[in-house]
Amino acid sequence: MHYKSMGILITDNFVIQKAFFAFNVLRFNDLVWAYKKVTKKSVNFVPTGKDYDAVMIFYGGTQNFRAKEKIVGEVLVFAAERAPWAVIGFSKDIETLYSKHQAEFCQAVEGRRRDLISKKV
Repeated sequence: MHYKSMGILITDNFVIQKAFFAFNVLRFNDLVWAYKKVTKKSVNFVPTGKDYDAVMIFYGGTQNFRAKEKIVGEVLVFAAERAPWAVIGFSKDIETLYSKHQAEFCQAVEGRRRDLISKKV
């Protein structure tokens, strides 16, 4: 186990969610897109802090990993090492492409995976 936060474990090959009514296992082999999400918190319009999440989108589902900003950055680097074909980072263009043209997005990721595999052989 490399990282753990709020019932989510990140191992060499898997992201595992363990909760009272949930158990989910996602493989890094199936990672398509990962990015950092920052949520600003406030009470009565007074800023009270920020939450940091590593959002990881797999073929089998999505998993948010909430932790301190430094750890979230480390998790994203770790994910990029485990799945170098996946898209890492966020932009409005990537979000639009994923939400409106998901099949083409996934085909592009699979093309990157094939290219990386062919270069290793």
